[in-house]
Amino acid sequence: MTDFDIIAREVSGYRTRLEAIEKRLDEVEKVNARLEAAALATARAMTEISQHWDAVYEAMRRPEAGALSEPMKR
Repeated sequence: MTDFDIIAREVSGYRTRLEAIEKRLDEVEKVNARLEAAALATARAMTEISQHWDAVYEAMRRPEAGALSEPMKR
């Protein structure tokens, strides 16, 4: 076996490994895209929940006209 054959065999082995790594990288990128989409949806939902709670707290601070705003009589 010549030096050229040895080098060719080594390079061929690297090619197979590189192709496997590229395939895994593609899969990781797809998972990453799904995770980013899920994170964005979660952030939007958390913002909406926060806005609802802000409205609840604001409503609790406002004095309301009616039975609850008048002191109870005994």
